[in-house]
Amino acid sequence: MIHKFVSPAVDANNPAIVGSNAWNQEHVQNIVALSANTILSTTYDTILASGTIALTLPDATTCKGLGYLFKNVGSGTITINTFGAYQTIDGNLTATLTVTNQTLAVFSDGMNWDIADVVNYSSVRVIDGIKFPRTAAGINAAVADIGATTPGIIFVPYAGTYSDALIAIGAGHVLIFGAGTFVVAGITGPDSTTADVTWSVQGQGPALTVIQLANSANVDVIADANFSSFHSGTNFYGTFSVYITNLTVDGNKANQSGASYGVRLYGRRYKFANLVVQNAYSDGIYVEWGGTESDTSAGTDIEA
Repeated sequence: MIHKFVSPAVDANNPAIVGSNAWNQEHVQNIVALSANTILSTTYDTILASGTIALTLPDATTCKGLGYLFKNVGSGTITINTFGAYQTIDGNLTATLTVTNQTLAVFSDGMNWDIADVVNYSSVRVIDGIKFPRTAAGINAAVADIGATTPGIIFVPYAGTYSDALIAIGAGHVLIFGAGTFVVAGITGPDSTTADVTWSVQGQGPALTVIQLANSANVDVIADANFSSFHSGTNFYGTFSVYITNLTVDGNKANQSGASYGVRLYGRRYKFANLVVQNAYSDGIYVEWGGTESDTSAGTDIEA
């Protein structure tokens, strides 16, 4: 698949569009966190890099139109190398990101790599244990710092216990977990009775990232915030195009005593990929929508 840059206006219903110049939706749906020297795969799109590492681009002649967005989320130096000495990045053999939160976007023109307009990714927040504590309250503080209706990315790189509060992300937010087991007291995304609302929860792969419900939480692991208000209703909205991918959802049913679903959503056009849901006290995945066939796009929107 060829990915190309676009420069759309900010869209609060699209978590991919962050800032005045941004990737299309396909890009931020494949975000990877790298902290070691890596030869980049053509399946990578957005790269959150940390440490002092070298990242090597693929052969530009084999992937015309392919683009990468890099962000330095640590305090080291990120060096971006070309495939060989005969290829360049805007005329140079390398490019570097030396400042925390510095970003760089490049794309292949079929011969070399060109630097595109740098995306404004000030709306990325990292739960680093410094500015934002490694707790659910820290994640919620990062959400508030971005803004409940401002698209942005919250990256949680460190596994551990995040069950001190319900995690509640905002419209257009992409919540990304690193590798390991993350114990939570539930994760909710917004919904609406009057507009489409999109959000996303992502990991590093179902064998790498596990979101586990805390003992005696008795809540859904991932759900829209007001599911019970929509349940059995006929509202056309709720959530729209919620994307949950690259993780395992573990309901920890042996330690629950009340209704608790792995994933429960009211809305339409859900997107689940590389997702394992297991050990739920109630159903693993429960989705519902009360629109009718006369509603616009109903024929396709109710498809998962």
